[in-house]
Amino acid sequence: LFPYTTLFRSPFYYKFGMDAIAEYFRAIRAAVDLPLFLYNFPVNTGVDIDVSHPAIRSILTDGTLAGVKHTSINLGQLERIRRINPELSLFCGYEDAYLGARAMAADGAIGSSFNFTLPIFTEVERAYASGSMDRARELQQNANDVTEILAKCGLFPSIKYVLGRQGLDVGECRRPFPALTDAQRAELDIMLARYFD
Repeated sequence: LFPYTTLFRSPFYYKFGMDAIAEYFRAIRAAVDLPLFLYNFPVNTGVDIDVSHPAIRSILTDGTLAGVKHTSINLGQLERIRRINPELSLFCGYEDAYLGARAMAADGAIGSSFNFTLPIFTEVERAYASGSMDRARELQQNANDVTEILAKCGLFPSIKYVLGRQGLDVGECRRPFPALTDAQRAELDIMLARYFD
């Protein structure tokens, strides 16, 4: 969609209010000449963006933002963002919420595992677009099985392991990410055989 973008999440560590967050994004907008996306990730930032707050509504509508990466299971909030500004590009950030997010008018998704799960999500999207909702739900369940195993074993170490098994050696995660155990690698191998062979 955008060849070069700038993706910023809300400031974290201190829990800033909506006015301060809006001013933060306005300052970034003034400093860069690239499409700017708000990365709404309340689990990691500790701040849930209040889309009814006037300052947040303002940055959603005044050209400050090109879009939002919505990494939240609050799909009602995603729908509200779409309603506030239909022109924004909206992306789901949780793979396991993809189908629900598409139904709530997300344009697509940006996910950590898409480097290798894209074939599943391409099929989910194809089924969704054709109105084959039973098939779309079945495929989303498969994707959720994969996501659950990745999360259980450690998301980023697991993704790097899977990419290595698929022929792309990207090394291991740096500390403090722990190395995978033999049992975790075996579980990931079973997942690969079931969903990707």
